[in-house]
Amino acid sequence: MKYSMPEGSADAKILTLSDGRKLTYFDNGIEGNQAILFHHGTPGSGALWQSWFNAAADVGIRAVAYTKAGYTGSDRAGVRTVADASNDFLELLDTLGVEQFVSVGWSGGGPYALHSTFATGCLGADLIAGVGPFFEMGEDFLLGLSESESLETLNSWASNRENAQELALKEMANIEKEWTLESWNESAQARPQYFEFKNLYETFNAHAAPALLNSVLPDVSGYADDNHLIVKDWGFAVSDVTKPVSIWNGTLDKGVSPQHATWQHERIQGSELYILEGQNHTSIMVEAMNEILNSAIAKLRS
Repeated sequence: MKYSMPEGSADAKILTLSDGRKLTYFDNGIEGNQAILFHHGTPGSGALWQSWFNAAADVGIRAVAYTKAGYTGSDRAGVRTVADASNDFLELLDTLGVEQFVSVGWSGGGPYALHSTFATGCLGADLIAGVGPFFEMGEDFLLGLSESESLETLNSWASNRENAQELALKEMANIEKEWTLESWNESAQARPQYFEFKNLYETFNAHAAPALLNSVLPDVSGYADDNHLIVKDWGFAVSDVTKPVSIWNGTLDKGVSPQHATWQHERIQGSELYILEGQNHTSIMVEAMNEILNSAIAKLRS
């Protein structure tokens, strides 16, 4: 890895999957056959969940995070859909002896968290700024997003892996200048509630910044494959989800707009919707962490 993780970070562990590929994962050291499973965004890695791991451990809850195929330490996979990709984390949970779990997915982790609810042992999911399905939403996918997004670009991501690789290389060309730890901290310090959450921001940023950079440097293949799967047909319809789902989004989120949350809420029977005033794509992971974690724990204990 080009960027070192902070001292005290959970150790990266490797599982050799049944197809011979390597899957990197992390846990918070709590034993048990129940766990919260964390799905990182796009790009990302399981290493960014350290502050959530700590909070779960403080209340005796087992937490497991994995790194999606193609990202840091996990081998690429030739799967065709988000649904197919779920086999990796389900095999991981089975190997670890986890019989019941609740999924928490941030951003591009949302689709994977949603599909995990079809597993027998899944008790529900919490989506944090979880991206909606372009293949179902169509033009509505663009509502509330940054102006850099377009139908043409989204269709190119979805068309094939070669186009996705080219787009990924362009998007990540200047990422080392854009995603410095200093820039993450400056953004956090501009938040009105920064001093209330200062310690949490310091922990989250110290892990998220290097984890994200390592996930695309020197190889963007994981990001390309992940985005390709998320923008094309997921292999299931959102309306097929029947387990308890809580959907969280911030009013200031330009990465995954609140419209994505509302759209999914309207189609998932019995889901709960929380649109948080003043939260953006990253601040919600810090300032709403305890609230969201408590929601996931309640599902685990139900």
